[in-house]
Amino acid sequence: MISPRTGEVLRPEGDHFLTDGTDRWPVVDGIPYLRDKEAVRAAAAAALDAGDMAAARRQLLADQDRFSPTPPPGADAIDRAVDRPELSLREAMQLLNYGAVGDYFAYRWCSPTFTGGLHMLERTPHHLPVIEVACGIGHFLHALEAAGRRTVGVDIVWSKLWLARRYLGVRGPLICGDIERGPVLATRKPHTVFCHDALYFFEHKGPALAHMRKLSGGGSVAVGHVHTRSSGHAAGFAGERADYTKLTGAFVRDDADYRLGWYDRESDTGHPAPIAVGWIENETDHRPIDWTRDGTSLQSNPLLTENGVSWPSDGWRKEYTEDGAGLGEYTLEKLAATPAPASSREAFRSRHLLNLPARW
Repeated sequence: MISPRTGEVLRPEGDHFLTDGTDRWPVVDGIPYLRDKEAVRAAAAAALDAGDMAAARRQLLADQDRFSPTPPPGADAIDRAVDRPELSLREAMQLLNYGAVGDYFAYRWCSPTFTGGLHMLERTPHHLPVIEVACGIGHFLHALEAAGRRTVGVDIVWSKLWLARRYLGVRGPLICGDIERGPVLATRKPHTVFCHDALYFFEHKGPALAHMRKLSGGGSVAVGHVHTRSSGHAAGFAGERADYTKLTGAFVRDDADYRLGWYDRESDTGHPAPIAVGWIENETDHRPIDWTRDGTSLQSNPLLTENGVSWPSDGWRKEYTEDGAGLGEYTLEKLAATPAPASSREAFRSRHLLNLPARW
């Protein structure tokens, strides 16, 4: 890992700090805070120096990104999220005041954009470790590790990484840092760098992509579900397809290519104004990945009920409808009315079954 201020390699200092000899960066629950946000860094460091791990954790769990639609959680709510190991993921996100973002994370497995990301990963080199930038609470890291891949997760919000470790059981390194400011870590061999449903949030996309390419070490960079101005999603700094084309030498596809590719369907790639786009630098031929290997425990899709689809919210339903165009019999409405395939692998592909965390 490298300092976001100096670019120097960071080394351990005791159990709870990394340092380049000048600055000290907190490490709580094994997750380093390398975001250059001085007030939070200093407060967490002071708490660790005083031997108060709980106070340091509160500082990091309350930290948010610039687009958070809700205020930070209070100390009491944070303590309840930490001290009650029996809580579900959804209950923990509610205590951490995730709001509508909590719905997005809780039901991301059910979204066409998630399977679009899985399909995109099937079109990158299978032998390379994966570094996911803006990994959130680790949906793809969880899936990749279940398929036997090595992973690293990077996100700007420390609490998301804490949830990834505690609830999704992500085993690979997790790093809180800002990819727009720098590459966060140095790599010595090729990797696949994956960034999904996030690039439109970056104000400085050119530097962020340059840092991703540096992280890849000559491997592959896959960027998926990048909203355009045609999308109903308002947050972030969305551009048009032509804007994204200028950022990469790869072919910028309609993101529907990936979302429908999971089901072996073709999209209308000639659509003049796609709602989202994606691309892969150093793409390989498509080869399916066994996402359910090693006896992965699958659960029924929680949105499919005897009475139809149990929508989490009107907002989630609206976004699903936009992203699910062209799915045909694979929409949630159709799946709720049809029995699951007998094969667990096929039921996973149809989305009747999902690889949810145990404490979902």
